[in-house]
Amino acid sequence: MEDFNVTSFCHSVFFKRVWAADVDKIYQLFTGSDAGPVRKMDMVGLDVVLDIENHYAGIRPGIPEAPRTLLKSYLEKGWTSRKAGRDSMTTIKNKKNLEKETER
Repeated sequence: MEDFNVTSFCHSVFFKRVWAADVDKIYQLFTGSDAGPVRKMDMVGLDVVLDIENHYAGIRPGIPEAPRTLLKSYLEKGWTSRKAGRDSMTTIKNKKNLEKETER
């Protein structure tokens, strides 16, 4: 049995407070997969994920813009992916340190 702790109160949906690593771990536990969705996105690259999201948005009305906007902001900051030598999950988790690095 695995424990997943929520460390702060959340007025909205539970999953808004779950870290990417937790999402991957939960996914792996329930599916038996070797990598979760966040890690898989990191492997292919956030640029590819954005291309896929843009494709879906182009053929299916009503796709929210927020995930694409977030992906664009990561790419603009150089937070590309593991394939480019920089692990997105680590980058995003430590974004305060990397924002300082990017400002230099």
